[in-house]
Amino acid sequence: MTDIQQRIEALLELARNEAAAGKSRIADDLSEIIYEDAAPLNPRELDIATDILRKLVRETEVAVRRRMAERLAKEPKAPHDLVVALAKDDEILVARPVLTMSAALRDKDLVEIVRQKARQHQIAIAARPHLTEAVSAAVAE
Repeated sequence: MTDIQQRIEALLELARNEAAAGKSRIADDLSEIIYEDAAPLNPRELDIATDILRKLVRETEVAVRRRMAERLAKEPKAPHDLVVALAKDDEILVARPVLTMSAALRDKDLVEIVRQKARQHQIAIAARPHLTEAVSAAVAE
């Protein structure tokens, strides 16, 4: 059994544990396996791993979502829907990393967030290093 397989087996065991600490470790380790280790996951395995992260975004506490957002904000190939969900999080501590840094967010996403979310979200978008004219106009409104 490879190191990656052993880590995934350990994560499956943690998944059976409903404790917040277990979910936190799953989010951290799974994100690391996918994005930092460049694990040779086949497309089906990658889909499953991403689905688990999507579920964790909906069900975990702020600290876990924030760490996930910080990690995914740096990953240009992060799943678009997952990044959008984090960007729209009501907790600015979660949303800020992806709003300020994520290359996975599209102009359409940013404009929608500017129009629908709180001022803190708008300020985070305004802090992005490169804003298109459309996004700048939405922020200015």
